[in-house]
Amino acid sequence: MLNLLSLLIGGTLGILGRYGALLWLGRSEWMGMPLGTFTVNMLGSLLIGLLWGALDVPQLSDAAKNFLFIGLLGGFTTFSSLALEVMQRFQAGDVKSAMLYMLLTNVLGVLLVFVGFWLGAKLQG
Repeated sequence: MLNLLSLLIGGTLGILGRYGALLWLGRSEWMGMPLGTFTVNMLGSLLIGLLWGALDVPQLSDAAKNFLFIGLLGGFTTFSSLALEVMQRFQAGDVKSAMLYMLLTNVLGVLLVFVGFWLGAKLQG
């Protein structure tokens, strides 16, 4: 029951954080990419790496892992929105923007996980 409650609370907070970021950034675009989705996905990538590096993950309870990694960060980031926005750009004939968005999000996202992990490990000492 605690694991489900952790997922529910973490997911709710993550979704609300994403919603707030999307409201704040509105329909802003950067280099033809939706800034809101891009920002939450990049920030989420950095945060998951940072937390994974800073925390002693094997020692965390299942409830804590569910809250942080599946609920909070899973609810905050959004691969399905990225996929839809890429498809919409392809459908609009904006192949360059679609490819840039897809490539930059994936490459930079993975890079930010590594950077976050490195920073988190440094914080842990």
